[in-house]
Amino acid sequence: MRFKDVSLENSHLTTMLERDFNNKFVKIYERGDTSIIFSEHDNISHASLSNPKRDIKDSEIRYAIIRVMKTKINDVEVFKLPNGNIHIKKPLD
Repeated sequence: MRFKDVSLENSHLTTMLERDFNNKFVKIYERGDTSIIFSEHDNISHASLSNPKRDIKDSEIRYAIIRVMKTKINDVEVFKLPNGNIHIKKPLD
């Protein structure tokens, strides 16, 4: 499984997210209909996964944690919203 970094194609969105939410940086990845938005704030890293057509797969969550956030599964908190979106957060050291 491989997600493509589409941050440059969505520079308007990354700029808005950096500015409005005081993020240090924002990256956007896509694979089919699944999107991962990854950002870092002063003290936390955060990833949001969404797919408007189906639920997020466990393998996509693992990919976001290991490949995008570059951390271990045991070091994050994962939240599933009623709409099926997934939020993953990790405090920064």
